[in-house]
Amino acid sequence: MSTHTHVTQPKEGEDFLNAEEQKVYQSGTGILLYLIKHSRPDIANCVRELTKAMDRSTIENTEKMLRIMKYVINTRDYGIKLSYMHLDINKSLKMKCYTDSDWAGDPENRKSISGWVIFIEDNPICWGSRQQRITSASSTEAEYIGISDVTQELIFLFTFWNF
Repeated sequence: MSTHTHVTQPKEGEDFLNAEEQKVYQSGTGILLYLIKHSRPDIANCVRELTKAMDRSTIENTEKMLRIMKYVINTRDYGIKLSYMHLDINKSLKMKCYTDSDWAGDPENRKSISGWVIFIEDNPICWGSRQQRITSASSTEAEYIGISDVTQELIFLFTFWNF
């Protein structure tokens, strides 16, 4: 799915999927959500868009879901590369974090979208893509909100590990 393609809620005059087709759409989106969580962060933003229409979807949204599934099938050899980490008690682990946000990326409510990934040494351990909770007044504010979101995730990680 293109980075500029968005899933919108269907309008009142549009045709909705019937109950069986909606169940197929929900199952397919659920499969993609599972892949995001375990091995495919590259499709996180597209699947986040698909989840907007979990209760009422259209044929167009189903075609977008099938296109993402086709991409996953064609790139099934892709994945997360994990490198060996020699853990030394006297040496602290190096953590890196990357985040980015767009400004007013959702055309329906003008909220920004944030994405982030956290690495320990060279291994990605956490990633995500989500819509920000508030509407930003500027691109700088959207970036600060994205930094705040990933900082919350880092604080959560620090409660489990002593870096």
